[in-house]
Parts: sequence; structure tokens; C-alpha cells
Amino acid sequence: MLTHLIISAIESALTYLVSHQLTDHEQWHDLYGQPILLRLENPEIKVFCIISEKKIHIREAKDDDIVTVSITTDVNTLLAMCRGQRLKRKITIQGQTALATLLSRYIESFQPNYEGMLATVIGESSAYAVVTQIQHASDALEKNIDNFYQSSGDYIQHEYQLAPSRLELKKFYREVDQIAAGTDVLEQKIKTYDEGKK
Repeated sequence: MLTHLIISAIESALTYLVSHQLTDHEQWHDLYGQPILLRLENPEIKVFCIISEKKIHIREAKDDDIVTVSITTDVNTLLAMCRGQRLKRKITIQGQTALATLLSRYIESFQPNYEGMLATVIGESSAYAVVTQIQHASDALEKNIDNFYQSSGDYIQHEYQLAPSRLELKKFYREVDQIAAGTDVLEQKIKTYDEGKK
């Protein structure tokens, strides 16, 4: 039930963004109506999407769904995309080459005008204030999620010692560099010795 509510909310929000984005629909014509699988990581969510000129239809993905292209990303990247930011994080698009390329260009061109959407409802100055506050809150949320992943990873590494710490890795790399340098010196001495014997 909660999943359906979340999907419905995401669908409504993305549809509203798409319907208010000025775009050349002829350019994206081949993308419209194509079955797209969206895989979100952290938390793991799989949804089935179909994009049209004025709407994005989303539902839970099923194992037997036939898709032409798939997107794999994380929640932070999706949030950045919805904010119209250049994607700094990982996003992987797979599927039919022409459609995957077209979808990639569609995502890169996605620039929602939140301020313009709100201005018609609450006025320009109020719209500016609301959008600015939302951007600050979104930045803080993204930073907090990053900090959580970093600190939980550090905690697990430190408590359970499943992987070496950063200091241990640095020490190991230093020792490898020292051994490599020593090996180079030894090889040079052997080469010099061999040449002296000739």
C-alpha cells in the first residue's frame, strides 16, 4: 500500500514537471511510449515507466516486463535530475543503442522551471523564496545521506574489520612503492654487474 502511494506521488510529480517543461516533442518522438525500467539503488526500488508528451506513467516493475531500455541510478542522482542539476553521480543506461542514447539526451536536457510553475500560483517573489528554501533543504538532505553512508561504512569497517582502514591502505601502498623502488635499484645493480663482467 505504501509503495503504491510513493509510486503515485512520484508519478504525479514527474508528470507535472514534464508537462511544464518546454520541449521539442518531435525530437523525443521515438522515446515516447517505450517501456523503460528504472532501478533505484539505496534503497532498492524497481519501477516500470512509459514517457509521453504530457505524462510519465509509473508502476511497480514485474519480473516478466519487457523493456527496451533500463536506467540504473541512486536516489541522490534522481533528486539531482529532478532539480535540473548536472548529474555528478552514477547513472547507467542500457538497452537498444538508439533508444539508450535518446533517453540519455532526454535526461541531460531535463531542466524543470519550478519558479515559473509556482509564480503563476503564488507570485514571483514567493515562488523565488519557496524554490530557494527547497533547494537548500534538498542540498542538506543529499549531504546528510552521503554522511550517513560514509559514517555507517566507517563504523562497519572499524567494528567488524571486514576491510582495511584508509590508514592501513595508505601504509600498504607506501610499502608497495618502497618495494618497487628497491626492486628497481636491485635490477639496476644486477644489470651494472652483468655489464661489468662482459
